[in-house]
Amino acid sequence: MSSTPSEFSLAGKHVNVAMMTSGGLAPCLSSSIAMLVKEWVAAFRADKISGLTFRMYKAGYKGILIGDSFVLAEEHWDKVDCLNYLG
Repeated sequence: MSSTPSEFSLAGKHVNVAMMTSGGLAPCLSSSIAMLVKEWVAAFRADKISGLTFRMYKAGYKGILIGDSFVLAEEHWDKVDCLNYLG
């Protein structure tokens, strides 16, 4: 039996969010990243998920291929709004 979107739940799950950009300058993408982080953090703080990790890959596909990434520390989650203004 397949689940419908209304039946889909991540309750009790640790969510790993990976983000990769094109590797070049893209100010509009920065705002998208900020909003995705804010939405996942809101879900975590509302106990809709049990854990949350953001892994950011650098330099597009090259970052994935060579494993060039970093984990966004929880202490920075509330500071992503600056991406909406700085690009």
